[in-house]
Formats: sequence, structure tokens, C-alpha cells
Amino acid sequence: MTENASDPISIRGADTRIAWQLYILTAIAYAFFFGGGSWNPNAHFDLTRAIVEQGTIRINDYHQNTGDIVSVGDEIYANKAPGTSIIAAIPYAALILLERTFNFDPADPWILTLNLYICTVVVSGLMGALIPAFLYLYSRRRLNACARPSVLVALLVAFATPLFLYSSIFFLHVPNAALLLLAFYFSSGSSRKQSVLAGFFAGLGVLTNYLGALTIPVILYRVLKSSSDRIRSLVSFGIAAAPSALIFAAYQLAVYGDFFSNPVSANEDFRRDGAWLGAFQAPSFETLYGLTISPYRGLFYISPILVLAIGGGIVMWRQATRRLDFYSIAAIVAIFSAFNLTFVHWEGGWSVGPRFLIPIIPFLGLLMLYMSSILRLLWIVLGAVSFANNLVAVAVNHLVSVNYKNPLAEYIYPVLLSGFFPGLVPWPPHVPPASGHVSSNMESVAVPPLAGPWGSFNLGEFVFGAGDPLSLLPLVIFLLAGSWILCRIAQRLDGMAGAEHRDGGAPNAP
Repeated sequence: MTENASDPISIRGADTRIAWQLYILTAIAYAFFFGGGSWNPNAHFDLTRAIVEQGTIRINDYHQNTGDIVSVGDEIYANKAPGTSIIAAIPYAALILLERTFNFDPADPWILTLNLYICTVVVSGLMGALIPAFLYLYSRRRLNACARPSVLVALLVAFATPLFLYSSIFFLHVPNAALLLLAFYFSSGSSRKQSVLAGFFAGLGVLTNYLGALTIPVILYRVLKSSSDRIRSLVSFGIAAAPSALIFAAYQLAVYGDFFSNPVSANEDFRRDGAWLGAFQAPSFETLYGLTISPYRGLFYISPILVLAIGGGIVMWRQATRRLDFYSIAAIVAIFSAFNLTFVHWEGGWSVGPRFLIPIIPFLGLLMLYMSSILRLLWIVLGAVSFANNLVAVAVNHLVSVNYKNPLAEYIYPVLLSGFFPGLVPWPPHVPPASGHVSSNMESVAVPPLAGPWGSFNLGEFVFGAGDPLSLLPLVIFLLAGSWILCRIAQRLDGMAGAEHRDGGAPNAP
């Protein structure tokens, strides 16, 4: 770095470069894994195929690989918010054009798997990689945090939480988390451009996840509080969000005939009698325990590092200049937590960790910053355990039977260490288990499922062989080296800029 780092313009440029480096590191790591298929990603991908190949939202010709459907008369639809599939339609259209140009059959099982992998990389991987980059920028430019703790928290959020696991799967949760964070980031700006971007990303967030509609008031309130011209900001926000709102409305009318029906209540297989709207019930201590610290689906069990967000939230709340940020974060966390606590299928089916809570993880990361100057040993221990849990989970399988009450201890780690499936039958009857220590999901997008071990994979397996745990070694070395380099760059930036508590309570390095 040749420029004077104490110059605000130079510091801003250095922060932008670090954000890009975080993005590239995360994007490569996320693209290293492919979690394969299952009902949920297959339903999303079926809709993508229908949009591109047939110009329709009906998945009548594709639904044989999933049970996540809604039947309306003779028509069949995916029981998902359409945004993830619509975003994926852009790369998928390019793939289809290329494959047809060279006479490849897009319906071939291997081509289908390749296409799903590429769409997963674009939608979950590349969009998910925006999260650590913008967490870093928000920490630096809004919270005035030092560079080193900002990098550390961004890395922990990216690789020591279920964001890592679900970045390899074509689910809505990671892209929704990225869109919500982007809307949050730009809502703190005072310019018209930032209001437009906040509205655009907030609208896309609703399109990818119905629950995003409840976050719109939070984002809009932040936009109005940050703006000197509230009318102009309101109009800009609304115009930018309007296209997504119109697509959402058109989709709801086409599938359900109204704006308020939800996919769960429309599918008798998922609807629960006596529940409000067929999908919601009173919260319980059992559900609270299950989502927080239980081995079954506990967020703090799979990622104990996130427990530091509780202490960080208290510190942040006590700073009067951070009250808007704190209450905004608290509102978003409360919205997703209340949904998951009352949803009849709160456990998320066959999965690892609380996947419905993934959109709040970036915001827990912002709270964690305020604990970064204390308890260094605790940070190291909790960070290492959290990284190990999520690395092993993304390497082995996201699709773990609900019958395992401790997926990590009863399934994930035993498969990695032994290469064999313990105890319970972990697969649907039509899909055999894969042999090997990693990439054990064989439920692919193809019908019938792929034979052999390549329904899911990591890129290291193409060198070391399918199922070989040594396939993880290149990624681990890459992540450790890249993280060390980023932390050294950030530490140097802090030293050159004299960044010692630049905001009287801003987080310092742990």
C-alpha cells in the first residue's frame, strides 16, 4: 500500500479492496461444494427449467423429482416463492443456449446435474459471497469498526455458520440472506441512488422469501430516517421495489388466485389441521430449545460462536448512536425467529441446523463485532468448533433424516470418519446411500436419480477420488492461507490508520 492510509479516501479504497478479496475467497470456497438435489432444490430448479424451456410457471413436465408441489386442478406448481428460480433462469437460459448450440441434451441426467451445480454456484454461491464482503463494509463504514475484527467476523459468518453449508444447495435461504443484507446496507445511505438500491434488493428479498414482506417496513423506516428528503426517498424506494412486487402479485394470482394463500396451506401433505392458516401454531419451549441450543436443530449448537451476538447486542444497545442499527437488527431477528417458533414444520424437514433462521445470521455477525475486543480464548475455541461443524456438514450432506436427534454426532461426523452410514436408514427408499467419507447425498435432480457417487461432490474429489476425505485438504489450506493474509492486511491497515477505537466504543481486534 503506497498511499497514506490515514487519508479517508485511501482508507475507503483499501476497504473496498479487502471487501473484494473477501468476496473472491468466499465465492471460490462456496463453489467448491455441490450439495446435490432433494425435494426443495429440485422444486426450485423445476420452476427454473419450466420458465426457460417452456415459458411457463407450471412444472407439470418436471415435478417427478420432488414432493414440494402445489396441485391446482390439473396444473402443478412448485410450493416455493419464485424469486430464487427466476434469478437462476438467467444463467440457466445461457446454459441451455450453449448446450443446444453444441447438441447436448439438457435433459440428460449428467447435464442436468451440471446445470443445477452451475445455477447453485450463481444463486447460492456467488450471491452468498456478497454477505462477508458487505458485512465488512458495513462494519467499517457504518459502525466504524477496526479492519481486523471486521474481517474476522466476516470470515466467521461465511465459514463458521450454516451459511457455509447452505451455500452449496439450491435453496432460497442464502440468496435471501444476501438480498436482505444488501437492502439493510443501502438503507443507511442518504442519497437517492442508495434508496433505489435498498428498494430493489428489498423487493427481490420478498420475491425469494414470502417472509421478506415483513422486513419491508424495517428497511423503509431506515431509508426515511437516513434521508434529508423523505418524499423523494419514499418514491425512489417504491419505484425500485415495484417490479418485484408486480411479479410476486402476478405469481400469487396465477397459482393461488389471491395474494394471501401460502404454499404450505395449499399442500395437504404439509398442512396441519387446527393450525392457523394450516401452518402456524403457538410457540413452545420445546421449539425454542430446538432452534437454539439443542443438538437437533440448534443454531448455537452447530455454530456456538454466534452466542457472542447476545453480549454484542447488549453492548450495541447501550451506545446511543447505534440505536437505529440495533433496533433494526433486533426487528429482523425477531421477525424470522417468530416465524420459525410458530411454524408447524419448524425443524425444516431433512436438514442440518435451523435453515429458516439463515437470513438472520449476517445480522448476528454485526452484533458479534461488539464482543470482539474481549474473551479472545473463547473466540478461538468457539470459532474453531463452529468452523469444524459447518465444514464437515457441507462436505458430507445437508440431507439428514429427521430421525437423527443429533445430526452432527449421529450422522455427519461418523460418515466423515468411517465412510459408512450409522444406525438409522438415512435415505428415501428409491435412493441408495453413497459409499465414502464425503459428498454422500445421492438424491439428484434427475429422474431416475443418478447411479454412482456423483449426485453431490466437491471439486477436490475430481483429483483425489469420489468420497475421499483428502479432497477437503486443498480447500482447508486455501481458506486458512486466505484468511491469514486478509487478517494481516487488515491489521496493517489498522496500524497505518491509527485505528484504535475510532468511535469511542467501536469494536477493536479480539
